[in-house]
Amino acid sequence: STQSTWDEHLKASSISAVNRLCRIYPTALLWLIYHLKPTDLIHHVSTTGSPKSIQACLNIFNLYLSQSIAWNSQLEPSQQPSFLYTYLTEFQILPSNNTATPLPIVISHCHLPVHVIQTIETDIEQDGQSIPKIIIESMENATPVIKAKALLSVFLLSFSGVKYLRICCEHKLCNTMERWNKENDPYLDSCKHTLIHMMTIIAPACLSTLAMDLEMFLIGSLPQSTLQNLELVVHMLTTNSLRCTLVSDLVLEWLSCCLASVERCTLPTTQDDIKRNLFAIVEALSQDINTVQRNTVLIVSRLLPGLVQLLSSLNGDTRFLCLKMTIDFLYQIINNRDVYCPGASDEPSKSLDELIFVLLLPRFEKLLVDDEPIPLYGLKLLNTLVTENSNVIPELIARGLLPKLFEFFEVHHRNNNVHNVKVILKVVESKDVSCKMLYDLEVSRKSATVLSYAYEKGVETFFEPCLDIIHALLFFTAKSAKRQDEDYSVHFKANQVLSYHVALYLKLCSHPDLSIAEIASHCVSLSTQIYPRNCIHS
Repeated sequence: STQSTWDEHLKASSISAVNRLCRIYPTALLWLIYHLKPTDLIHHVSTTGSPKSIQACLNIFNLYLSQSIAWNSQLEPSQQPSFLYTYLTEFQILPSNNTATPLPIVISHCHLPVHVIQTIETDIEQDGQSIPKIIIESMENATPVIKAKALLSVFLLSFSGVKYLRICCEHKLCNTMERWNKENDPYLDSCKHTLIHMMTIIAPACLSTLAMDLEMFLIGSLPQSTLQNLELVVHMLTTNSLRCTLVSDLVLEWLSCCLASVERCTLPTTQDDIKRNLFAIVEALSQDINTVQRNTVLIVSRLLPGLVQLLSSLNGDTRFLCLKMTIDFLYQIINNRDVYCPGASDEPSKSLDELIFVLLLPRFEKLLVDDEPIPLYGLKLLNTLVTENSNVIPELIARGLLPKLFEFFEVHHRNNNVHNVKVILKVVESKDVSCKMLYDLEVSRKSATVLSYAYEKGVETFFEPCLDIIHALLFFTAKSAKRQDEDYSVHFKANQVLSYHVALYLKLCSHPDLSIAEIASHCVSLSTQIYPRNCIHS
């Protein structure tokens, strides 16, 4: 055991000495490459338990990679192994506010001949699957310096091909980085920010390639690299701590283009895979309030129109997912009066009104009769729209949707849910809907019947909106009686059915929810004023 410990210590000291030698005299790499290949270094990382040895191996591996990058950066763009070389100058100046930065290693002069560079690249390529895995494993329970060196390895390795970053992400790179948010180490932060900056370049580049390939390969399959790069984007944009930094105007623009083109892709397997990945990205964005708030204008003008267009897809799952994500986006945007003001000419209010009235509302006729659970979500969205924009109700009337909503307003109808009841309430309260129209749709009978059934079954979410409807109808009658107008008899006759349920209102007066108890007491008061005889018999 003592001998084994001594051997390990000797190996660590030796590899550390070689590391220092190569850093001081880079030409020593020319001798070293014949004795210690990149894969040898990385596999030693996986077998040694010495932090000193791991750090030295990663340092030498990074020197190898930096030599490869220095050589390839001199080539013509068409000959370079990765589009990242185009942005090399950006990497050289970031992060500018950190004193400890790994970036000078990238721009060092190439000290190796071309055949040695090719040996390095070939060696890495032959073991391209295991190298990223070992690098990520080296980060577990490591010191901050080793974590930083490993991140630098991922950064440098990505210049040899974005596929290496994808493989690292498949081995939980993003999740691992997310766990380091509370670590306070300047060098680790510097390496982390550098890699994240690279990701901000890779994400839109991969999406732009996908968008252009979708236009070129509408019939047939896309290049495998394009599909794999999309998986990389999914890994990056579905990581909470990375998403806010990585989402940019370019990402949203290209994501919108991809959504617009994917439905026209004719190969089922390819289309399903791309849709699944694109929807995973969009769903992650829709549930991140910070991302939505920072990118509201572009989400409304570019991303949401693409989602709404997909509500006409022939695929039911696509329609459902797009509707759900549309609701998630709109709920965060439309409820914010600092962002959305109905009828305003500024952005995003103008684009949002156009989205609602030109793209969304014309689709409701089909959404409300679609397969489950699409009507439920359609009513949920409609409830949000009528609550925040009263101009939606005249549009519902013009499109003949009111009879359909009142058709749902029955005890045993599958679409009789709290969202529909709240929409009915807004319709009843609207000045754009005549009392005659409401009475023709049997609003009084239906509201009383639904409330009675809800009370019997204990469905308390229905209590308040149903009571609000009943109160509004009774108020119409009381107001008409006070003015003694000619419509009083119409109101009196139509709403008489409500007075037969005064005993139920009395029971609800003792409800622990004060808002329910209060509105129930108002219903009792109005019922006894307008229909005293009926109330006594009841």
